[in-house]
Amino acid sequence: MTKDPNYKYTAAILRVSMEPISDMREGAISTIIEKALGDKYLVVAKDIVNSETYIIKQKLIEYCDYKKVNFVITTGGIGAKLEETTPEATEEIIERHFPGVTEYIRDQNIKNSKIYILSRGVCGTRGHTFILNLPYDEELARDNLKLVLDVIESALDDIMEGEGTR
Repeated sequence: MTKDPNYKYTAAILRVSMEPISDMREGAISTIIEKALGDKYLVVAKDIVNSETYIIKQKLIEYCDYKKVNFVITTGGIGAKLEETTPEATEEIIERHFPGVTEYIRDQNIKNSKIYILSRGVCGTRGHTFILNLPYDEELARDNLKLVLDVIESALDDIMEGEGTR
């Protein structure tokens, strides 16, 4: 993917849902996340998939290996239900783990609700792409992204350093 000189980073937003694909609507989540990212990011993909591990993995690999996106944000599929498989799919494709990011998010959210102890979000990299799992709830996803975006941008700068434009 050719880098647009008007943006520092590229991003993809993947909505994971347990609803049948024909019933799913993107809703406001992509717009909310895109606004939270700010003007440094060019969102190059917004997709919705069913919560099936192999489908999530395929989409993540597409973003990382083929579209060469800098930052992938997933929303949904990180809770306790058996059908919620976003963390498993992410774990299977990432090469380097950054557990401190999701630990920090969890720690900040526990202050408001103990239920967040059950959050299973994962964070890591595949190649030069940073991946972060966020919750399905639009406001919570936005707020959690804002908690760590500056740190993620620091990591993105390190990852991109010496790699030329992507």
